[in-house]
Amino acid sequence: MTINVVVIDDHTLVREAVCRMIDSEPDLSVVGQAGGIAEGRSVLAQSLIHVLVVDVSMPDGSGLVLARAAREASPAWASSC
Repeated sequence: MTINVVVIDDHTLVREAVCRMIDSEPDLSVVGQAGGIAEGRSVLAQSLIHVLVVDVSMPDGSGLVLARAAREASPAWASSC
């Protein structure tokens, strides 16, 4: 089983490095990435994910609020956490 990951971070170099590390693992796959909260909400709505890697503090909002909203929007995902 491949574990689908979304990475959300406003620092492009950090986000790209994290994505490269994740993609280097055979059982992990980055299925989406975003540079902000608003863009992240859109990516999350379009992706079936198992893991969310999110920056806690970004210029357009809180990564913690986004993670909480993602859990609430997907009961199946929340129950597997």
